[in-house]
Amino acid sequence: FGQTITVPEGGGPYKVWYTDTFGCVNDTSIMVPRDPRLYLWVFPSGCYGPWCKSSLPRTIIGPIEPFDYWAYLMDPSTIVESGFNTPVGSYSITSPGDYQLILQNTFCTDTSAIMDVSIVDCVPCKQIQFQPMQVYQTGCDPVPPLKGFKTTATVDTCCHDYIIIRFTNAGPSGVGISLSTTNGTLAPAGTFVPVGSMIDTFQFIPDPGFYGGTIVITMTYTDPATGQVFTCQQTFQIPPCNPKLKNAGNENNTVKSVDGLSAIRLVPNPAQNSTRVDYQFNGDAANSYIEVYDMMGRLITKHAVSDTNGSWQLQLDSYTAGIYEVVLRQNGRSVLQSRLSVTH
Repeated sequence: FGQTITVPEGGGPYKVWYTDTFGCVNDTSIMVPRDPRLYLWVFPSGCYGPWCKSSLPRTIIGPIEPFDYWAYLMDPSTIVESGFNTPVGSYSITSPGDYQLILQNTFCTDTSAIMDVSIVDCVPCKQIQFQPMQVYQTGCDPVPPLKGFKTTATVDTCCHDYIIIRFTNAGPSGVGISLSTTNGTLAPAGTFVPVGSMIDTFQFIPDPGFYGGTIVITMTYTDPATGQVFTCQQTFQIPPCNPKLKNAGNENNTVKSVDGLSAIRLVPNPAQNSTRVDYQFNGDAANSYIEVYDMMGRLITKHAVSDTNGSWQLQLDSYTAGIYEVVLRQNGRSVLQSRLSVTH
């Protein structure tokens, strides 16, 4: 029995000597551990979030020091990870909640303040962008062959809509796209957008009595790191059929030169397996061609023509879905061009 002293929180080695009444001396030493509170500064207490589930796990790094006992607590007394007589391990957060760290040595036990973690479903809608490049209508009646660019087709209440959309995917992985509507039928009803940019065309066939409606584009993205699936949506309006679409086959698919002596028409457009290119050149047809280019400006097909006017059947089985430029070229000069939409 003897005097009690209070040591600084930093701990350290201590030694005590005892001398009895006969002058005999004895001593003993002890290593006083540091106060556990001095290690709790490494624990990130306070409010954190919102974090995205797709970015988890977030890791808490424990103090590199052995303790008689340590434990991570959650909400507020569930032990999620612990150890005895070892340095404090790290813990990866997998869900929202209130977290604390307990440290215990020979003499003391201390508990950190609360770390409040909020986690939300951060849907990466900004990863991909939708850009409707063109929305146009054509009549439902069959388009007759090119004969002086005249047709008897009359379309007052029936239209087919075509939506040309550019998709820009910033990555890091491909994205599935689906289109839906309650007012008609879509073809195709979806596509897959790899990392990068692509253009696709969708045909909308309205139900009878259609007076306008909404198309919903749904993006489905799977996080390659966690396997978690995210979805987000974007909508745009489809107008009712334009009652002025008489002779729509000519008005929408025929392109004429300023002097009216050269012309090109694509039937059908958009097309799936093939399209008919009706053409008319001004003057001698010698050294005249029909050329097809993709949107990168690469020549895909070149067809020589021998007559000043006629038709050429363009097969599209080997073409990928997208937009192409069909060009009339005469004596090395581009005379006319028309845009073709290919859907599969």
